[in-house]
Amino acid sequence: MTHFVLIPDDLCEKLKVPRSAVYERARKGEIPGAFRIGKHWRFRADITEQWIQEQIRAQTPAEVDV
Repeated sequence: MTHFVLIPDDLCEKLKVPRSAVYERARKGEIPGAFRIGKHWRFRADITEQWIQEQIRAQTPAEVDV
């Protein structure tokens, strides 16, 4: 099974947040699909995308169809 991975800069660009925010949330275990290879953070694209969509739905009024 092949899974695509994102590097921190990919996630920063996608979320429009600083790199420090991604690293901090990854260290705290707040980004599902985050893992380390040595000292390098990687993010499973499928799990991370699902998490982003859940965050959007949680902050979107129920009457708005996303």
